[in-house]
Amino acid sequence: MISAARRALASVSLAAVVVLSCGGPGRSALDPDVRAQMARGVAYVDSLAVLAARAADERGVGAQDAVALGYAERLRLGLGSPFRLIDYALRDPRFGSDSTRRAVAWSLLAHTLDGAAYDVDAAAAGQLAVLTSYAPGARAAAGRRQLALIDSVFDEAADPRVAELTLRLAYRMAVAEGSAAPAAVTLGAQVAALVRDRRLSMRDARRLVDAARRADDADPLALVPTWRAERKFIVERPPLAPLGEQAEMQAMRAAPLVLARLRRLEGGASDDLNAAADAPASRAEALLPVAAARRLAALASVRGAPPQAPVAVAMRGYRQFQHQHQWSREQRWGGAAAAAARARFGTRALTEESIAAEYALLRGTVPRDGRAALAALSAAVALRAYAQEAVWFPGFPAPTVAELKSRLGLASISFDQGVPAAWRPYYLRMVASAVTDLERVLPSLSLRGAGLHIGEGVLRDTALAMHDPATRTIYLPVASGAGTIAHELAHDLDWQAARTLYGRRGGYGSDRAVREHRGRLAAAVAGLTSVELVPPLRENSYSPPFAQRPAEVLARSFDWFVAAALAREGRSNGYLSAVQDGLLAGYASAAAPGAMAADAGGAGRGGRADDGGGSPAHALVDALDDVAPPDSAIRAWFLDEYGPRRAWGAYEALRRATDARLGAPAGASGLTAHPLFDPGALDGAVDADPPAPCGVGARANPARIALVRQLQSAAAEAR
Repeated sequence: MISAARRALASVSLAAVVVLSCGGPGRSALDPDVRAQMARGVAYVDSLAVLAARAADERGVGAQDAVALGYAERLRLGLGSPFRLIDYALRDPRFGSDSTRRAVAWSLLAHTLDGAAYDVDAAAAGQLAVLTSYAPGARAAAGRRQLALIDSVFDEAADPRVAELTLRLAYRMAVAEGSAAPAAVTLGAQVAALVRDRRLSMRDARRLVDAARRADDADPLALVPTWRAERKFIVERPPLAPLGEQAEMQAMRAAPLVLARLRRLEGGASDDLNAAADAPASRAEALLPVAAARRLAALASVRGAPPQAPVAVAMRGYRQFQHQHQWSREQRWGGAAAAAARARFGTRALTEESIAAEYALLRGTVPRDGRAALAALSAAVALRAYAQEAVWFPGFPAPTVAELKSRLGLASISFDQGVPAAWRPYYLRMVASAVTDLERVLPSLSLRGAGLHIGEGVLRDTALAMHDPATRTIYLPVASGAGTIAHELAHDLDWQAARTLYGRRGGYGSDRAVREHRGRLAAAVAGLTSVELVPPLRENSYSPPFAQRPAEVLARSFDWFVAAALAREGRSNGYLSAVQDGLLAGYASAAAPGAMAADAGGAGRGGRADDGGGSPAHALVDALDDVAPPDSAIRAWFLDEYGPRRAWGAYEALRRATDARLGAPAGASGLTAHPLFDPGALDGAVDADPPAPCGVGARANPARIALVRQLQSAAAEAR
């Protein structure tokens, strides 16, 4: 049952919505009707939780009630933008009436305004700490200290994006000197991303309520779909857009101070933050009682909705970790019941709704499972790419196969027999949406004659997606195809280049250009990276390492180019690309110009080093000119942003100084071990001589250059 303390917390949360929104400095004065609607929505969802907690089993929980509680838990875990969730709730056909839809939506808006979204499990944040004790609860206590520190950094920053960059810089320096665990480079960025989104969504909620009041007391909920379509919510804008110079300098000044606090925290000298370890975890309790979680899990498992790639890929990493540690589960991790609960979680959590349900069930059996907490965190961060996704439920409109073939000129569109008929419109709509946004970047895009196949077991877990040059067919597995479309379409454009430039079919132009060492394309592809490029040859069994094959290097760069070009317009498309920014670069191994290097210090034998002059950016647009010329305005912008005049960002400069490896090298399959599930993935050497902070011809600000040099020197000394 829900405890009295839990009920009191709900009352306090609602009171905070009312009081803080009315009286605090800079807070919106809530209209009485809006305040009443929020109160009714919160009370409605809380009443469902009370009834579900009293149910003997899942049969005592109504389907509609389980779905409503699922929305509340998804908001708490940060599984999607709050406004995306509100938009979905307002159109969810599983609710029996508009009044129920609106009650759930009001509850979501109230808790967003109160900062009750994007809650990070302390068991996941505990992985940030360097601990010698693995006693029960030690990781969670360490996690609460880390979360308290992170929250304090956001409290002190006027802009949540500045706080996020501050923490990224501080954690990278802390890893270099041993004040944080190796995983803190990636994990710190993930936690900071969700806290950033929590703060931005609170501001967005206040703006929404204010705008509704100014518009003759318009309905805030009615504005949500419009604002989403017009990309007005800051939390849903792509994070790839760079910070301004002054904001970046603020982060650089603050980072050493945060690093010092991390040192004190690890040394046990921060009494204020250590007190957080003993404080109750305010929202750590799942909002889904066990009976409701079981009912929601059953609803999600009857093929009500297709898998979501951000969730499915995160869970693939969790399953791989479980498989590697199969021998020790029962001996060390709670026995057979815990092993079974983990196995269920790893295999059945495929959508944001199912991961919310399955995670609540797992926590009922294994209260503190750090790896499961990491999986939930990774899924929440990956779902940020879906922030601008339009609402879709089974039965909603989508293009037909015939319409999509005609529109794109595809030779074929096929599905595995096992793909449910109700899912197929989702994938047709997904491809249409991805290609429409890609055409904004490449007006000359043509897919005429290509094939598309979508299926559950096409690649049998060996790759996220695939382009087959022999048949010119793109294979998109149902669980992992979304987010890889830009990468796979890059391969198709490369296939077209082989036909156009070399008169050959069945291969890729970039591979042939490098193999034969001729043509502008060969020079362009070589300029994308400093690694030695290895085309498919008989001596390597036609399977060179993923990161060294010319076709893969071009596709990874193209993925970044597309995401960056859309971000320039305030757009993102999680079906097209999973890229968020340089550190959270998605699961398709996208890479910014100059990021693919054999080492931090110089060129490999087969390519050019990126000396900061922006040559990889020129190489990329040169390659695209031979494959599919980009929009002229985007081309000029990309060269200005990433070309010779560019200055390294603060994080990029620090990364080059520390050279912490952010993942194991990808194998021939294209799959990369998830850094949070690979204990050795972040082990790497530190460059002895930090490079200069700015590229050749970079816009020079002496104060900024001095700050970058200070960070680099501190990082070098930290070794």
